Amino acid sequence: MRKEMGTNKSGRSGQCRVLGVHVSGLTVRELHNRIASLIENEKRALVLNVNVHALNLAYKRPWLREFLNRAHLVFCDGAGVVLGARILGCDLGRRITYADWMWQLAAFCEQHEYALYFVGARPGVAERAAASLKARYPGLRVAGTQHGYANVLARVVGHGCGEPHLRQPPSLAHWRLLSHVLHGCARRCIRREVAPRRVAVCI
Repeated sequence: MRKEMGTNKSGRSGQCRVLGVHVSGLTVRELHNRIASLIENEKRALVLNVNVHALNLAYKRPWLREFLNRAHLVFCDGAGVVLGARILGCDLGRRITYADWMWQLAAFCEQHEYALYFVGARPGVAERAAASLKARYPGLRVAGTQHGYANVLARVVGHGCGEPHLRQPPSLAHWRLLSHVLHGCARRCIRREVAPRRVAVCI
């Protein structure tokens, strides 16, 4: 492990390289300002977060490490990452965890009239999450919801793992194939679902 502070070619500053992943130290206000800048400049960007588990996976999986480092911004979502960075001589400040930040993000979006589109989890979860935020922030614009169990994706993943119903744990070779399958599905999903809705930032 080694630290890398300063600005790189991606324009990110105040970074620490932890287990090969560039993590930015940001306050919530700074994170919101970065997101607003991306939206106002009509940038299609990927903003990701990491905790210790994510960094451990990225350390062992080069494709995941590359994916994280190609994002426009990666922020800290775990006290363990803050501690690891401190050992390396970096100060990432405090973690930004979704349990707290999601409400702040909703307030920020309501204030600036940014819309949120919820994708992922089991059927019904995205809808309930959107409804909970909408109840607290009535002015929040919800562009739509989509669960993470789309039929097409389920069929492709099942076929890729060799187990149509996923009754048996897939082998390492199947997981490697699955990573490529998911990457392709994600790109197609972005083209079909995200691009037509002019989504600026995926979080």
